[in-house]
Amino acid sequence: MQVLQLFHAELSRQRWKFMIMGALSGSSNAAVLAVINHAAASLDEKGEMMRSLIMFVAAIALYVVSQKWLLTMATRASEVTVHKLRERIVERIRRAELQDMERLSSAEIYATVSREAKALAETVPLLMVSGQALIMTVFVVFYIAWLSMTAFFLLIGTVVAGALIHLARSKEVARQFAETDRLEGELVDGFRDMLDGFKEVKMNSTRSAELGSMLSRLSNRLTDRKVETAGLFAGNLVASQVAFFIMIGVMVFVVPKMADIGIDKVGMITTAALFLMGPISNVVSGVPLLTRANASANAMLKVEAELRELEQPETGSYDPFSDDFDVLRLRDVTFSHASGRGDAPGEHAFHVGPVNLEIRKGEVLFITGGNGSGKSTLLKLMTALYHPDGGAVMLDERRVTPENAQSYRDRFCVIFSDNHLFRELYGVETVDWDEAVELLHLLEMDHKVRLVDRRFSTVSLSGGQRKRLALIAAMLEKRPICVFDEWAADQDPYFRWKFYREILPRLRDQGKTIIAVTHDDKYFDVADHRVHMEEGQLSRVSEGSATGHHEDPA
Repeated sequence: MQVLQLFHAELSRQRWKFMIMGALSGSSNAAVLAVINHAAASLDEKGEMMRSLIMFVAAIALYVVSQKWLLTMATRASEVTVHKLRERIVERIRRAELQDMERLSSAEIYATVSREAKALAETVPLLMVSGQALIMTVFVVFYIAWLSMTAFFLLIGTVVAGALIHLARSKEVARQFAETDRLEGELVDGFRDMLDGFKEVKMNSTRSAELGSMLSRLSNRLTDRKVETAGLFAGNLVASQVAFFIMIGVMVFVVPKMADIGIDKVGMITTAALFLMGPISNVVSGVPLLTRANASANAMLKVEAELRELEQPETGSYDPFSDDFDVLRLRDVTFSHASGRGDAPGEHAFHVGPVNLEIRKGEVLFITGGNGSGKSTLLKLMTALYHPDGGAVMLDERRVTPENAQSYRDRFCVIFSDNHLFRELYGVETVDWDEAVELLHLLEMDHKVRLVDRRFSTVSLSGGQRKRLALIAAMLEKRPICVFDEWAADQDPYFRWKFYREILPRLRDQGKTIIAVTHDDKYFDVADHRVHMEEGQLSRVSEGSATGHHEDPA
């Protein structure tokens, strides 16, 4: 089973301890029963009662110690295993390439490192309780066999029949739970549509009514299914209790008729049967828990296996790229986007290149083009997030390869159009606090955000404000090449002017090389060069004026 495969390494280190402690816990529990029965049969013998009391206390103490150790170590083993798996997943994500990660479902990864990991960590200790209960059940059943073989066989038959009925009914309950989960997911998606598309909903009364009606129907179906599931669950619970009552009835009414035993043994057998109610319940409930744990383990191992296939091998030793370079070149670079996962080799929906381009150190390059023209793909090729199908990306005369790509990427600070803003200043090795304060003031964020212990005090801001914080973080990285993918698109005219007339000249004066995707033709004079992308091709290359002319902000 997958859950055993997942926990094998952690459990195998202390396998014998788990087995011994499980046996001690189960046997001490059964010993409590034996001592009680023995004491009840020896009420007139004072010396025997004292010995029974000492044995009773010793059995309870042994149970407490062994059971506590089992639960503590099971919890530790499950949490450590899940922690190690999370670490492996994180490391494999870090070592994967963007092209590969874009083919994976981020929702599946989120679910794995959160919901499935949580379910697994919570379920394994409960499974350990079920395992301990199974051991105790075995000891008690052997104790009953020692008292009466007839009672033993009748007990086994009753328990097996009850367990089979319970498991058969549990399959239907599990199916209903799965259907409930599906309906809840659809309901959440519907609410997400209503909230995320609220403007569109308000603009169309028919759409609003249909969406509201759909949510009402889903909610009604979900309510009916939950009531039905609760009824099945209640039926299972009642059936389990009835099965135990039948088991006790068999011990009291049937065993004495079928076996020649005295009333004292009937009492002992009945007490033992009553003692079994809790452990058997734990064992039976452990079956769906095991199914759940196995499903969670399977999901986690599946994601890990997918990421393992994407993981790039460790690179050998190589000289890192230098911040001091002369020119960044793209020579006959080509790249193709496959139109879908199921495409046959050679089928492509979009093709970029061949691209030939040079950007010298300290220059400002603007990239223009319509939506879908290939601008963002070109940026990803220039930054080695995508590896070209043909041609070469070079820094001076040194070719960028998968082996040295990370060193090359470390020369860049980048703000993509769909940039993710980290609250912590990851990647900023040494924070220049004076510059940080100055930049917050320059971009007029100092009245909204403070930088405390390398963290922004808040990132719950508008899109334009978040882009300004991203720009501050990028500038604090102090990388030699700055890439901005339509940064100004989210800004009002004033901050757009500030970006082109103050920020970019400031970066150029610091010796930075700047590559910016833009549609702002009134600021083309800021660039030293401008290239235009159209259908994946560099259709036009022009010289910018970079005159330093400063008009007032609009």
